[in-house]
Amino acid sequence: MLNRIKKRFALSTKGAKNFCKGTLLTTALDLTLMLPAVFAFLFLDDYVRPLFDQAKRDVTEHIREGLEAIREIKSYSREDDYLRKPDLLTAKYEKIQTKGELLTGVLVNSANSFMKLGLACVVIVGAADGSAFPSPAPC
Repeated sequence: MLNRIKKRFALSTKGAKNFCKGTLLTTALDLTLMLPAVFAFLFLDDYVRPLFDQAKRDVTEHIREGLEAIREIKSYSREDDYLRKPDLLTAKYEKIQTKGELLTGVLVNSANSFMKLGLACVVIVGAADGSAFPSPAPC
């Protein structure tokens, strides 16, 4: 494998070993930083999804019950009472949706900021690393 890397990238044996070591360390660091974020997202998904599902289920069940019992509702003149409950359920559902959107926005924007910081670090380290090795003299 080292011979293939040496040929492909025109490296010495030491350069090929350093290339492999750097690649493995970078992969290990990426996994080390990524796994806690993945577990946090899985936990948040398990925590937030039931809130959305229950609120949506309440609204749809009330509408379904109303459609099934429309004759009784109209015969007893209970339209106002029936229409008051969907307003409350919808307001509750909108409140939960707003919290979910806020949480999503915060997570996405913080991840984007973290990625921008990582890009800046890569550029700075790459520029510093590139200046440490003088370029070959032109022929």
